[in-house]
Amino acid sequence: MIFRSSTREILAVSTAFVLIVSNLLLETLFIQKVRYIRHLQANPAICLAVPQSTKASEPLPDKLVLTLRTNGTLFVDDNAVELKSLGVILRARVPAKVYIRYTRGVGYAQIKPLLVELGNNGVKNVSMDSKPID
Repeated sequence: MIFRSSTREILAVSTAFVLIVSNLLLETLFIQKVRYIRHLQANPAICLAVPQSTKASEPLPDKLVLTLRTNGTLFVDDNAVELKSLGVILRARVPAKVYIRYTRGVGYAQIKPLLVELGNNGVKNVSMDSKPID
């Protein structure tokens, strides 16, 4: 007896076979993953003792307020400073957030060097005060 199959029948059988094998492989991988997770839960990871610092830590200020005036004067928390000394202050204080306030008339050309200096010193969280001071 000779069986003759059309291309569609062969394609349908082949597709069904591929789907069955793929399903079996995925189930096997899932079961292995579940076993591995249960193994990890039963055997917790090794705990390492982390050495503690002997130096008393000082509370770090969480914010730094910079004020830029129209004449180019920069203030750090109401103290006048030079832009080139700002890096030293940032490294000493390590603020979590920096707020920039500015007087009316201060343009982006005056603010850009300040932003570049902040970026060069690793400051990532900068907010511009939405209400310029007079």
